[in-house]
Amino acid sequence: MAYDLYDDLYDVFFNDGRHARTNLLKTDIVEDQDSYTLFIDMPGVKKENIKLDFNDNYLKVSYKENENVHENKKYLRRERFFGSFSRSYLFNDIDVNNIEAYYNDGVLKVVLHKRAENSVKAIEIK
Repeated sequence: MAYDLYDDLYDVFFNDGRHARTNLLKTDIVEDQDSYTLFIDMPGVKKENIKLDFNDNYLKVSYKENENVHENKKYLRRERFFGSFSRSYLFNDIDVNNIEAYYNDGVLKVVLHKRAENSVKAIEIK
């Protein structure tokens, strides 16, 4: 299991008290021979507010919630994040014309198919 010390240090030194960066968009990434599959936790998020872009080898997942929904409420405790957020993931070998995304039960599933590598082929001389 991978452990990211950077995320923990970021939270210790740069956490603003409202939320920790690593609590946003918890992600599992599975790699197989032909693709990467991301499972991104986004509970309570409406599908129409999610935006996906793939540009310069980065998959960017972003979300924007209308912050006015939470106005005029007295909170005794606030642990859930609201507002806008995004996270980017770097991939170098993606077929940008073959990306799939599904959203179900608060989990965004993104399948990034790998580009076919140039295979070596013997050429017959006629």
